[in-house]
Amino acid sequence: MMTNKTLRQILDVLKYSKYNHGSGKSLTSSYQDAISRVANEYGVTYQTIGDGCRRRLKLDSIGEFSELVRKWLNGNPSPLISVLKSQTSSRLHSKIEDFFEGKGSAEENHILKEKQIQKEESKIEFNFEIKETDRRYLKALSEIEGIDETELINNIVSDGIKDRMKKAVQNLK
Repeated sequence: MMTNKTLRQILDVLKYSKYNHGSGKSLTSSYQDAISRVANEYGVTYQTIGDGCRRRLKLDSIGEFSELVRKWLNGNPSPLISVLKSQTSSRLHSKIEDFFEGKGSAEENHILKEKQIQKEESKIEFNFEIKETDRRYLKALSEIEGIDETELINNIVSDGIKDRMKKAVQNLK
């Protein structure tokens, strides 16, 4: 059985996929971006969230997940709901139903809006140079993780800055 945390992560992927797709992104880009975003928010790898969207749902491939998402976005959530319920205990079924009925809690909706506002307000453009070898690694990693290079760089820089800040603060103590 899937844990509550894994279910929350999958529902977050669905929420962001729907938002991304509604903004004009392709279905594939929508859920890949959503997986990356959820991984970043939970502080885990892209593969961990991708695993939740495939293996934890007992699907053979991420393509099956993509097809379930496509059906949902085209107005048929039943297959996706069925798969989610089949892998969770009955105590989590109301959470699934609430999600698909659009009954996210007011707190969750507020947090989502705040995160979006913070993301939009705080972006600053930087230009920098990297070695050609690092560029090739970046390109390969981008393909492995299924996200574009710019987003990958943003994630790496953000994570690096946070880690460095933690170390700096610990050294002050």
